[in-house]
Amino acid sequence: MTHEHTETIEVRGGRGELSLRHGRVDTALLYEGEPVAMVWSPHGAGHGRTFVRAQDLGTLEEAHLLRHVGPGARLSAILRPVLARLEDGRYHLELLPSPELEPDDGETSEAVPASGRFVDWAGLHEVADDEPLLIGTVPRDLLDRTLIEDLARWIRDGGRPAVVVLDCEADDVGFLVAGHAVLEAYRLADRAPTVLRITAVSARHLPLREGADLLTRAYERIGHIVAAHYAATAGEAEKATA
Repeated sequence: MTHEHTETIEVRGGRGELSLRHGRVDTALLYEGEPVAMVWSPHGAGHGRTFVRAQDLGTLEEAHLLRHVGPGARLSAILRPVLARLEDGRYHLELLPSPELEPDDGETSEAVPASGRFVDWAGLHEVADDEPLLIGTVPRDLLDRTLIEDLARWIRDGGRPAVVVLDCEADDVGFLVAGHAVLEAYRLADRAPTVLRITAVSARHLPLREGADLLTRAYERIGHIVAAHYAATAGEAEKATA
């Protein structure tokens, strides 16, 4: 994969609202210290992972990053609103060309960033351990459909706004932290999106005990979402068989 732009920076004096933790069996995205999403393998390098989203991150939709990333652009300047929310540390910034990714809903014709699988629904997922993951942090039903349609028209006319993915060097897991409406617009326009990737060069280690605690808190916070989902699914099944 060819990287059009790259930059390595030190974040100092960041607000620390957004952070990554990586351990032997899990990767976690934290917002203000609380688990937002986790990828967890109960066997360390086992046969599956479970994804949990504990809350949405609508506050991270930084004006949808409506801009072209032109030649010579400083990625740190473009990403300043997102970088200001990170905890202090070393980060590698990249502008990536994007192959297609199989969405979680089974659609195959829509272009989304990175190769592997895009996980969108707020709940629990069993996923293959050997496929890269891109995890959305804002549910699609919270997005502005009019904005998405306007962006899709602009993209078809040559506009290239960016989506922002946060990951760490130790795993094939990325979290979509800004540009959810932009991503949906690229999918609607059937174009491969512009992706700005922020890689935490030395993500903080997540000990097993702390990882288990985060997972427990995530399950507690998402329990009502999971229950509502299964109740709705059961209701739809009853209607279909009535």
